Amino acid sequence: MRILLLLVAVLTLVGCGNPTPKVTPNNLPSAIVGAEYNAVINISGGYISEKSISFEITPVNSGLSWSPMISYRNSLGEVQKDIDFHIITVSGTPLKKGIIQIKISGFTYGTMYPGKEFNKTYEIKVD
Repeated sequence: MRILLLLVAVLTLVGCGNPTPKVTPNNLPSAIVGAEYNAVINISGGYISEKSISFEITPVNSGLSWSPMISYRNSLGEVQKDIDFHIITVSGTPLKKGIIQIKISGFTYGTMYPGKEFNKTYEIKVD
């Protein structure tokens, strides 16, 4: 009986942990001037909203842009739009050779525990 109680206590503590947000993949693929580019970035480990994420692409006129995943669902006869900032698509057509830098930063919202910050910088080589 004690082992069962100990097991329940351990599983409860592990289940309520506050994971550190993880931004993947580690690197984005290279790009080619004038060719369509598309890459997906995943952020896991907590709730993220539009107000809790910052996305910067340098240079501004690189030809690339970002967007969160948008989906639609039917709920009680009404179509609802869902925006998911956990799945980010970087797409476009690079305009010139060089390096495009993408900086992602933000924080997750906490419930029982405080939220956590995340930061990730990508460099895309454009040939």
